[in-house]
Amino acid sequence: MVPNQLNEVSNYSKKLPKQYSTICNLLQVEINKNLKKSSSRIYYSMPVWFIDENPIVSYKATPKSVNVMFWSGQDFKESELTPLGKFKAAQIKYASPSEVDVIKLRRWLKKSMKHIWDYKNIRTGLKKIK
Repeated sequence: MVPNQLNEVSNYSKKLPKQYSTICNLLQVEINKNLKKSSSRIYYSMPVWFIDENPIVSYKATPKSVNVMFWSGQDFKESELTPLGKFKAAQIKYASPSEVDVIKLRRWLKKSMKHIWDYKNIRTGLKKIK
């Protein structure tokens, strides 16, 4: 990973209110620890982790919560993840650091490595890679 990209992702949380900054820092640590073969950068104004140029997981702070999106999350078959958009994404929202269940987060990160859709070539049609 290019050092500037790592700094961009780390700097994202520095601009947020304390509770959201704490959530984002926790997410960044867990994602980096559990997705060792990924790279991260700011993409569409939020931190996104990629495997082979395909987005896997991202998060974004909104006025009400930090939304964590698993780009292939609908394939996880997890009731706590809400389907998002017209493709395969699903999300969970955290309003406080105490809401983050690290055990579940790690399970979803593990699933995110097993369920990868080819978003990098989406113009030719969304296809499952794994």
